[in-house]
Amino acid sequence: MNTNPRTGQRRPRQDPVIPPQSALSTAIVAHVAAQIPGAARLSLPLLAKRVADDVSQLSEFFTSDREELPPAYLSRPATRCAYLLYFGSIGAACVQQALDFAGKWPAVGDRPLRILDVGAGPLVATLGVVERLGPAALVDVTAVDGSRRTMEDGFAVLRAVSPLAKVQLKSGNFREGNFWRDAVVGHYDMILLANVLNEWQMGGHTKASAADFVQRLLQNHLAENGVAVLVEPATRWGSHTLIRVREHLAQATEPLAFRVVAPCCGAVQCPLANNQRDWCFSEQPWRRPAHVEAIDAAIGHRRATLKFSYLVIGHGDSKAKHRVIGGVMRDRGLLRRYVCTQEGRVVAMSTESRAPSWLKQAWRGDPVAIAQPAVMAGDGKRHELVVDVGFKGSPAPVVAPLRSAKTKRS
Repeated sequence: MNTNPRTGQRRPRQDPVIPPQSALSTAIVAHVAAQIPGAARLSLPLLAKRVADDVSQLSEFFTSDREELPPAYLSRPATRCAYLLYFGSIGAACVQQALDFAGKWPAVGDRPLRILDVGAGPLVATLGVVERLGPAALVDVTAVDGSRRTMEDGFAVLRAVSPLAKVQLKSGNFREGNFWRDAVVGHYDMILLANVLNEWQMGGHTKASAADFVQRLLQNHLAENGVAVLVEPATRWGSHTLIRVREHLAQATEPLAFRVVAPCCGAVQCPLANNQRDWCFSEQPWRRPAHVEAIDAAIGHRRATLKFSYLVIGHGDSKAKHRVIGGVMRDRGLLRRYVCTQEGRVVAMSTESRAPSWLKQAWRGDPVAIAQPAVMAGDGKRHELVVDVGFKGSPAPVVAPLRSAKTKRS
């Protein structure tokens, strides 16, 4: 029983509505609970309290400058448990959303799907892919990381989610040539790099060397019809690390058999490449797993949306010709939003009364359809491409996946 603060009357306690657990969420919770002494029978709220301090510390690390990220920050078992329980589910969902945007989910056939997970950590990116493909999918995973113990945590979860998966764990420094040549052999249908490149500078590496590494990796190991997924935090540093990769591939002196198919819309140069004030990230609604919701309650936070930067690289052209890359701006009766297009960054604008629904309601990263051409406009100080989308019959947005949640946009 608890008390109504307004009337003082006692009333039955009502537990919050908790979303159902997916197979992946259930496997993650079971593995983490088994690793923490005395946690096997704890309720989710109590388990969340056991990991809350470590989750808060990790969150602080991940939102600070990467120079402040401690080396081997996942060496403590308690920290690994906290990371997998909270950030594992979030990272898996981000990889799924990136592939949804690109429309590049691989077909599952009689031959095992070869997956290379670079800087795998607890196999978060692989877990996201395998969960969506389903337990019957045949996958052959090669995971490469400096910490075998961290990979083994993810391996245990993967076994529960996909019992048929074949997995090889290769522990070592993948920047070291001899180890890499022995660990990574042949071509892969899918190459995953999640939360790897933004940490590349630790130890003296630069963004440029990260971009060169990605190009060589894809040239040497991406199968003819393969796809690569790169996901980084929605920070200025994480985004511009990926923008540097994008520009490096676009400016390659030799012809490449692959190209960035999402989120980019075909512009010759990324419109944010020379703009350090702005950065490209997606923000999408999602349904938090019950254990993430419980941890949010324990740390006084609400991760209501997925925020991430990403590149999906493969063959063919981008499906999206226009993609929302900014929030709603109101200016003297007009609504304005930045949209990425083949021409570069364009300002989509309209009066509020005539604005299409997507101008008000689209999420960052959503693909939209714009029929009108953009024109150059300015006030003498600033010139930019502008398109008036406030015409009757303006097309509805191209709806992106995962539209179940109603949460506030940034």
